[in-house]
Amino acid sequence: MKIHENKEGEISKTKHHYTVVIDEQKGLYTSAVTMKGLRQPIHVQKITHGSNESYCENIACHFLKDTAVRGSNMAYECPHLRSVQYAKHADVAVMQTSSLASLVEDGIITMEKHLEILNMNQKSVENKSPLIVRIPNDFSTSKRYIFFSVYSEDIRYWSRLDRTVTTNDNRRN
Repeated sequence: MKIHENKEGEISKTKHHYTVVIDEQKGLYTSAVTMKGLRQPIHVQKITHGSNESYCENIACHFLKDTAVRGSNMAYECPHLRSVQYAKHADVAVMQTSSLASLVEDGIITMEKHLEILNMNQKSVENKSPLIVRIPNDFSTSKRYIFFSVYSEDIRYWSRLDRTVTTNDNRRN
């Protein structure tokens, strides 16, 4: 498998993908796609018990896992999943309805969007999952981008783990 993986080397305490805990109860994390340059985060789920398998959103990791399984290596984990043990904790902010109401008053969002956000917040609470987690910018070489992991109530092809990564570009906003 080593010839199929990237040339970044083994995962260790000093050399790993920057990983952040998103939802510890569900084993959800974000892990930087690469160790160099702009490190766009992806979601991974590390499951250590039960019959479910761990999951990485990176398509290249799906191919590596398939190759490992064909070679009878059922326990293979991609570098993103192996980096989970070095994950940092992010601050989870609780949404304040008063702040949301002020956005409506200031005309930044519509009342319809306000109700949609409240509904999504309620669903995230019911699922015991944080609505929005700001991914600390410790890993980026640039302070231009701020990344967030946002709860999405439906599983879609781009959101297999009920979450999606969104990016704020500080130069555009």
